[in-house]
Amino acid sequence: MEYISWALVLIIYFVLIYYLVIVGWDLVYLGSSFNFNWGSDSALYFVKNVGGSSNLSNMANFIIPTTISMLIVWIFVWYISHKDLNEGIGKASKILIPLLFGIMAFIIIFALTLPGAGIGINALLKPDWQMLLNVNIWLAAFSQIIFSLSMGESISLTYASYLPDGSKLTDNVLIVVFANCAFEVCTAFGIFSILGYMSYTSGTPMVELVSEGTGLVFVVFPMIFNIMGPIGRIIAPLLFIAILFAGITSAVAVFEPMIN
Repeated sequence: MEYISWALVLIIYFVLIYYLVIVGWDLVYLGSSFNFNWGSDSALYFVKNVGGSSNLSNMANFIIPTTISMLIVWIFVWYISHKDLNEGIGKASKILIPLLFGIMAFIIIFALTLPGAGIGINALLKPDWQMLLNVNIWLAAFSQIIFSLSMGESISLTYASYLPDGSKLTDNVLIVVFANCAFEVCTAFGIFSILGYMSYTSGTPMVELVSEGTGLVFVVFPMIFNIMGPIGRIIAPLLFIAILFAGITSAVAVFEPMIN
């Protein structure tokens, strides 16, 4: 059992590092979003200046902005996690989560007004049923479920241990699940509206715009902001701030079980 416990701790550490890397990238992009430092080739900027690559041979590359950003995020997560529950994650969540919802609401409303937004909405609401016959789709879904359940159980148990006696766990679970699902569905309308706008202005089919989530955030969105004009300089910082808040609260949730 001791070996199993150490294995779980190592897994959590790896997941935490993964979160720190992603949030570190986002912090770099947040600083770059005010002047669009990524230039016209956002894919090259992502690889060369930020370190975004799936090639493990590039792990030894030392990129100063990303390293500094990761350290800043780590210090922030450590500070929140080592405070009292109400003064740490409780206070941070009361501030960051409402801001996250507010920022995303603005982005979604604006995205729905963009020309070509209907292209993205149609793509979102018209599923390709033939993809259900694709084994890789099912494997990806199972992998995500296994990952979410294994991490989610430890986080749920940790936070549940802080609840007072007599708490209505069923009500709390329903509220959390409903809020999470509603946020993701609403965000999907905003994201697909922006992709529809990009498809409309560039003449590129949506299926060719992005192949993964990382590319969507750090490669495709900067390309979109480049062609948005002045309004892009408003939405770009807001989007990366929203991702930063979501990443920090997720990293704290992963870190919390280890210090409980």
